[in-house]
Amino acid sequence: MHNDNKMLIALGMTLMLSACAETLTTHGQVIRESQLQELKVGQTTREDVMVNLGSPSSKAVFDEDRWIYITSLTKSEPLKPNQLEERTVITLTFNKEGVLQGMDVRNKNDGKPIVLNNRVTPTQGQSLGIVDQLMENLGKGF
Repeated sequence: MHNDNKMLIALGMTLMLSACAETLTTHGQVIRESQLQELKVGQTTREDVMVNLGSPSSKAVFDEDRWIYITSLTKSEPLKPNQLEERTVITLTFNKEGVLQGMDVRNKNDGKPIVLNNRVTPTQGQSLGIVDQLMENLGKGF
């Protein structure tokens, strides 16, 4: 029985320590530097890119000749979930013949923070009480 208690305590400690461990999660395609070096502006075709990198994460909304590959690495710790550790955005531009014309590589330091606006646009009904709203709705029915 004494050894069983030690085993339970050891198991409990292991579970507690694992709950405190950080977790790294990768989203998107992981593209190595060696893969990028194989891409040659003016020579590499769309088909070559598909073989080398796979399908893009997305394509530009109004430009089928702009392919975007996004990779993010996030770290989660207790009380600090989803902290951005790394982000790489690779934009490839092709000409109408499907040949690579440009390559732009950006990381998380190239991004700009988005400042959200907390103003509220008032709408009809927000300033009226419930009785006022009911009376107004009754008047619309006739």
